[in-house]
Amino acid sequence: MLILLTYLSLLIIISHSVNKIMKEENLNIANQIFEEMKVIWPLDLSQRINRLFSGTNYILCYLIEQNKEVISKDISSDLNMSTPRVSAALNALEKKNYIIRKSSKDDARKTLIVITEDGKKHLEEVHQRMINFLAYLIEDIGLEEITHFQSILLRMRNALINYHQKGDEKC
Repeated sequence: MLILLTYLSLLIIISHSVNKIMKEENLNIANQIFEEMKVIWPLDLSQRINRLFSGTNYILCYLIEQNKEVISKDISSDLNMSTPRVSAALNALEKKNYIIRKSSKDDARKTLIVITEDGKKHLEEVHQRMINFLAYLIEDIGLEEITHFQSILLRMRNALINYHQKGDEKC
């Protein structure tokens, strides 16, 4: 659902940045969607969902994706996070035993970051919570409507990609 919020937020941002080009009707619809999303996603629910994908979990996902030992500089660069933020997140992850730090054999100045089995287990639990949440939505809304919604999200994603490929980075 975070993806949905991201796509809808980007839609609103784009609609405001290109309002000279877009029809007034499209702007009105975009504003209506934005207002409806505020009702659908109360702040406390949004915050809970964001926590699933924020800071420490984001770094754990990155470590899984890399499938190798990495240095904090790479995490900072690749995830576009400040060095102090990465450091604080790594400290929190280390306290929970989700990562370990070890010295590089090739360069003693470098500290390598490795995800632990506890870290992998934690991500599996987060993933399962999201799957359960989505399964609830599918059951409540219906598979046909969710499938249609998914196709709309894909079209929105492709439209955003096309928009940015045209070189307009103002939003």
